[in-house]
Amino acid sequence: MGGILLIHYVLSDFDVLEITKLDQLTQAREGCDRLVAGLVSDKDVRAITGREPFNGLGDRLDLVSHLRIVDQVFPHIAGQSTQFLGPNVRYFVTDESFQELLTTPSTVIRPTIVSQSNYLAALRNSSLQLAVS
Repeated sequence: MGGILLIHYVLSDFDVLEITKLDQLTQAREGCDRLVAGLVSDKDVRAITGREPFNGLGDRLDLVSHLRIVDQVFPHIAGQSTQFLGPNVRYFVTDESFQELLTTPSTVIRPTIVSQSNYLAALRNSSLQLAVS
């Protein structure tokens, strides 16, 4: 085992886990060794979106940690460095409004699921299924 792992870090609120968020995670997973999800705090959701999160951070962390496609989940603290992830990290956000929470440049992932047939196909995709224990 050698070499440097390529990590993709996805920042989002994951407040309501909808098919477009799953699609964005699938896109971010492509071409990396590990997919890490950073979840925006309740305070930052309120500050950025102007609304109260539907689900609290603890519930959102629990939900996303059960997705097989995601290797690691943790709360993202605005302004905190994510250098501990290593030198080979590519950053993504699911919404442009969250870019201000990162200290590094990021790419906005645009959802590709726009039709019911794409939605149903994505649901059949095993990588989007919840890990059931």
